[in-house]
Amino acid sequence: MGILEGKVAVITGGGQGLGLGIAHVFGKEGAKVAILEINPETAKAFDKDMAERGYEAMSFVGDVTNKECVTKFVDTVAEKWGTVDCDINCAGIYIPASVMDTTDEIMYKTFNVSVMGSLYMMQACYPYFHKQQSGKVINWSSIAGNQGIELHTAYSVSKAGLQGLTRVAALEWAKENIQVNTLNPAGSSPLWKNWEANQPKEMVEAFLDQIPAHRMGDAELDIGRAVAALCSDYCNWITSRTIWVDGGQGATR
Repeated sequence: MGILEGKVAVITGGGQGLGLGIAHVFGKEGAKVAILEINPETAKAFDKDMAERGYEAMSFVGDVTNKECVTKFVDTVAEKWGTVDCDINCAGIYIPASVMDTTDEIMYKTFNVSVMGSLYMMQACYPYFHKQQSGKVINWSSIAGNQGIELHTAYSVSKAGLQGLTRVAALEWAKENIQVNTLNPAGSSPLWKNWEANQPKEMVEAFLDQIPAHRMGDAELDIGRAVAALCSDYCNWITSRTIWVDGGQGATR
């Protein structure tokens, strides 16, 4: 029997990368898993992958920046499986730009996906959390939200904003046994792979030198397991925290 047996989890951006790794662990630990995915082909591949693994799962094609779409997604999941227990908000984008080169479009697009998308998910899940007097939220931040990184203007702002959103929700919802935390992961995501492929080797090595293990975390074994633990009853006394799942990267900066 898994540590998430009988739980229902919703994951944004769960069709690939870190979100998919989390979905695999959640399925293995007994949870039912639903993802909100903007790419229809990625959603289709997710359904096939999870079915082949023997996990109960579903995908929903939509955009996290559309509040009506997000609400429909969560309500559809609850109608199918009875409720929602865990909200994991992985969807995000990275558009590199300096402070002076950051346009309104870059800032708004980044903020809308990361912050507003997470807010919409939390608002949609809360009625189910409130009814059952329990729930888990994991928001997706980054080292960039704590420490400045050049050319990460909009990304850093959005990730810092998510940490603020997490703290407020955690305080407001604590008496209802709802835990809200933020993860700062250093994991092998599509964003990382795209950046890695387009940078000089020495720059990539310099980045990995900041991680004591000199590697990015595995989406399932390193990141997914940490999220599963936080969403289990083993961690009902942890809330409002920004948790670094980064192989020690934060300690080197």
